[in-house]
Amino acid sequence: MTIELTPAQARIVREELLRGRFATPGEVIESALAAWTAQEQQTDLRLRSLPNLDERLSLLEERVREIEMKKRQ
Repeated sequence: MTIELTPAQARIVREELLRGRFATPGEVIESALAAWTAQEQQTDLRLRSLPNLDERLSLLEERVREIEMKKRQ
């Protein structure tokens, strides 16, 4: 499989490899996906615990803002 990375994503992968924490680009991506999955699961658990629809919507809006901020970095 070939995955095209944005210049910012490629820079992050290179930096992580240079730090020596990961041996391959695949390990960097695996770690990032695991972190993303954990964050999504946490958001899902928080959503289920909120009884009020407005509170759920507010939490989702917060997550969208976080994701948009990360995209800009």
